[in-house]
Amino acid sequence: MVPKIVQFLIILYLFTVTFASMEEAIALLKWKATFKNQTNSLLASWTQSSNACGDWYGVTCLNGRVSKLDIQSARAIGTLYDFPFSTLPFLEYVDLNVNNLSGTIPPEINNLTNLVYLDLHTNMISGTIPLQISSLAKLQNINIYDNLLNGSIPTSLSNLTNLSILSLYQNNLSGSIPTEIGYLRSLTSLDLGTNSLNGSIPTSLGNLTNLSSLFLNGNHLSGFIPALLGNLTSLSILYLQENNLPGSIPEEIGYLRSLSQLVLAKNSLSGVIPASLGNLTSLSSLYLNENRLFGSIPPSLGNLTSLSIMYLHQDNLSGSIPEEIGYLRSLSQLVLAKNSLSGVILVSLGNLTSLTSLYLRENHLSSSILEEIGYLRNLSYLDLSTNFLNGSIPASLGNLNNLYLLSLYANNLSGSVPNELGNIGRLTNNSDYESDDEESNSEFLNDFWKAAFMGYGSGLCIGVSIIYIMISTGNLKWIANFFEKLEQKIIMRQIRKKQSQ
Repeated sequence: MVPKIVQFLIILYLFTVTFASMEEAIALLKWKATFKNQTNSLLASWTQSSNACGDWYGVTCLNGRVSKLDIQSARAIGTLYDFPFSTLPFLEYVDLNVNNLSGTIPPEINNLTNLVYLDLHTNMISGTIPLQISSLAKLQNINIYDNLLNGSIPTSLSNLTNLSILSLYQNNLSGSIPTEIGYLRSLTSLDLGTNSLNGSIPTSLGNLTNLSSLFLNGNHLSGFIPALLGNLTSLSILYLQENNLPGSIPEEIGYLRSLSQLVLAKNSLSGVIPASLGNLTSLSSLYLNENRLFGSIPPSLGNLTSLSIMYLHQDNLSGSIPEEIGYLRSLSQLVLAKNSLSGVILVSLGNLTSLTSLYLRENHLSSSILEEIGYLRNLSYLDLSTNFLNGSIPASLGNLNNLYLLSLYANNLSGSVPNELGNIGRLTNNSDYESDDEESNSEFLNDFWKAAFMGYGSGLCIGVSIIYIMISTGNLKWIANFFEKLEQKIIMRQIRKKQSQ
């Protein structure tokens, strides 16, 4: 027989839990009552007459207490000002992402002392990151990206020693990256991209040896890339593009054998491409474009047999294209345009049967267009314009049935346009093209065999695709500039698409 005192304690516990559960439910209902869209269908189950722990959308309980709140994409329009922080002491998981929440993060968030997971991304939350977040010692995941946060990153975040993911990208954060971030030894992902951060990259980030992804792109960072980043041997993604980083690429980057994506584009990097990058045999994407790199392309890049994308355009590279590039059988995009590369187009490029884009424009390449280019049947974009290519256009280009763009203008080509190019079904006449300059339009029609403008788009890739063949040698600058701008848009969309995956 159970003693009466034990029975009393059990009844008292059940009463206390029931009362606390009711209190939590009422507090959540008060928060919901502040939403501007009270007819929200997803939250229709939140009523006083229903069981919060069993019936409410997005609410999970443990031992009768609310432990998880997941109302992502619930179309809630409101703020966090009336969120019941002090009434939910057992809350471990909060996911409010992709709603329409505005206002600031209240300092009362420090009452959620058991919080492990916080996701507020893709809202309109503004203001600064409250210092009180730094007291939530159990936090492992912070996602507040794609909001309107401003101010600096609090140095006190270094107190969150259990933190694994810190994602603050696409806000308006400013100031420098705190050195103290380097104390977060449990971090596996750090994303501070697309903000207005300045200063240098802290060398202390070299302490984050568990880091698998580091995104610092789209800021105003300056100073050299720290050689200590070579300590991050677990790193698979390194995005530093679109900053003001000067100096050379550290040899130590070649120590990152797990790296799959290396994106250093659009900085002020100078010097040669380190031969050590040839050690990155897991690399699938390499973006070094739009810097001030000079010297030759290292033959060691031929070791990167997993490489799918190589963007080295708009640098100051010289010398010939290494024969070893022809070893990269997985390569789908090879963009070497706007450099000072010389020599011939290699026969070995005919091995790159996965290529969809080959941009070699605006270099000093000589020799003829090789028949082997016609073996690249997956090509959608082929631009060899503004070089010193000679000889005739090979009939094998007629095999390129997937071609959207074929640009050969501003070379020394001779002979007639092969009839086989008529096999390329996507190169169709466009009689709707108009020019403001009647004389230029006449020359345009004479210099083109076929030209077409084709629009396509959905999802992440929306834009214009250009298809043209041009054999003119310089009197149509207006159309050359037009094509150049459109090609740049195509390339940048490809970069952004890759980043978003």
